[in-house]
Amino acid sequence: MEKRYDYREVQIELEKYKLSDNEEIKKNHLENLLVFLRPLICKKIRHYFGFYNEDFLQDGYLKSIELIERFDMNRDIRFIGYMERMLGCYFFDMKKKHSSKPELILFDEAFGQQPLFEGGYFEVELKDLIKNLKEKEKTIVIGNIIEKKKLKDIALEIDVSYPYAKELKRKVIKKLQNHLKID
Repeated sequence: MEKRYDYREVQIELEKYKLSDNEEIKKNHLENLLVFLRPLICKKIRHYFGFYNEDFLQDGYLKSIELIERFDMNRDIRFIGYMERMLGCYFFDMKKKHSSKPELILFDEAFGQQPLFEGGYFEVELKDLIKNLKEKEKTIVIGNIIEKKKLKDIALEIDVSYPYAKELKRKVIKKLQNHLKID
């Protein structure tokens, strides 16, 4: 269970960060602020995407650093309230971008209904192609394309959202097409 921090602790770290001129000290205070903000970032990720993802966490950290830099201490705004609102807007926009992707092409449409190679070479070629894919990409290729499982079931299996699984599938197909140089 993550430790809960008092708002005063966060405010003190923020003030030390903003007022420090020493880069090393500033870095330490920024790291502390990011530790304080981690539960908030994770909460926003789960709220907007329905799951936790390390990539989204890193995006949240980067956005938090940008927001901390832009935060004006002279305005009468609570820092945590500001971060909650701005991170919410950031992840909402990110989700909107993920869900506004065009409908993805099916593997069968991209490669045709017939195998590309005769005599069983297609299966060997496909195994060679997928050996360089990431684990989640392999799971999608094997599960959805080869075993014909539903993509939503595979998304649950690998603990990602359905739109993210669709995006991964699109990227995998593009990688495979580029490797095979299929137009």
